[in-house]
Amino acid sequence: MDKKYTILIIDDKTENLHYLNTLLKEENYLVRATTEPIFAINSSKINPPNLILLDIKMPNLDGFEVCKLLKNEENLKDIPIIFISALDDVQSKVKAFENGGVDYITKPFEKEEVLARIKTQLNIFESKKTISNLLEQQDFFLKKIIHEMNTPLSIINLNIDNLESTLGYKEQFETMKASAKSLSSIYNDLY
Repeated sequence: MDKKYTILIIDDKTENLHYLNTLLKEENYLVRATTEPIFAINSSKINPPNLILLDIKMPNLDGFEVCKLLKNEENLKDIPIIFISALDDVQSKVKAFENGGVDYITKPFEKEEVLARIKTQLNIFESKKTISNLLEQQDFFLKKIIHEMNTPLSIINLNIDNLESTLGYKEQFETMKASAKSLSSIYNDLY
């Protein structure tokens, strides 16, 4: 990967933090790791990561609650969260997705699986950002077209009316009015 991605790991077990930290740094990721969910949320508000690995079973705040708090923050809501847990039951996995998780990795960790899931979610995240940027550019372009269409259309209508009042009724004026009306309809549809 060309870009350096930052991954935040939140887990109450230091051995998991150490393992994942080592694994991800070997793959050239920037890693931030903590056992403190509130600290992680507050630091993410200031410096958002690109992806979060989040344990479910933690004291005080479980991973589901942490995920909800993260998703309630405007600048953090789109960050992909992959839940990590020893829980392997369907209910836990479903709850993870219902609470905003994009993926679920069970412990014990398999190196290749962890890396593949992270890479996939980062690719999806980047694709969504690209699509969002393209939609913004498209919106800007359409607004510009709409604006640029309105002025000449108004001038055409005004001149047709002036010509008709000066020269009287002509069949050609009706044709021009119909064309202007058609352009006006397109303008209104775009607007």
